[in-house]
Amino acid sequence: MSDMNIGKRIKGLRQTRHFSQARMAQVLEIPLSTYRQYEQGTRQCSLEVVKRASKVFSISYDYILDGGNMTPYNTVLEVAKFIREIEEKQKHSFSPKGFEKLLIAACKHISVKTAEEDVFTEKDMREVVYFLVDLKTS
Repeated sequence: MSDMNIGKRIKGLRQTRHFSQARMAQVLEIPLSTYRQYEQGTRQCSLEVVKRASKVFSISYDYILDGGNMTPYNTVLEVAKFIREIEEKQKHSFSPKGFEKLLIAACKHISVKTAEEDVFTEKDMREVVYFLVDLKTS
């Protein structure tokens, strides 16, 4: 994970919202000089700042960290809750690593489908998660 790439992704997100660097620093509750260093890749971005940025832009923080999935943050939370519901119903718990892999896989499928169709319903989410859970448990 390159600090330069993280800075580029944060800058790109900032520009999509038409925020100035000063506004972005204010939203992230950090000094402007620190924010500028993040964008330039000369300073390592703290995990706390990455989490704040993910909430500001309503995306999962793995996009900021590694350029991966850009699934909306609220969707990630909904998928995680739904996976937990399935665990309870099936009386089967995934290991923390298995849960994380399942969540990431589900979010990747969701982001692909959303990009293709622009509409992703709760029913679609449930179908994706059930499909992936069946793969993991069979």
